[in-house]
Amino acid sequence: LEKKTNVSPEKVLEQVKSQFKQNGPISGSWIHMVAEPYVKHELNYRVYKGGIFKNNNGTNEQHNFIADASTGTILDVQTISQ
Repeated sequence: LEKKTNVSPEKVLEQVKSQFKQNGPISGSWIHMVAEPYVKHELNYRVYKGGIFKNNNGTNEQHNFIADASTGTILDVQTISQ
């Protein structure tokens, strides 16, 4: 079984932030520093979970993301308006 090397969580967070910044400024962000198992469409991943906070016309939005730890690719996003 080959050992995959992970992208650092800091690098993943930077990638995610740069993608979200294309649609306006970010007010905050966070990421779990430890990769955890995640299954999507019967495929197994190691992922980082994190979130981006934005202010959208006075509405606070939280975007929780799941990113592949080996590539940094976003696998899933859930948006919560507050």
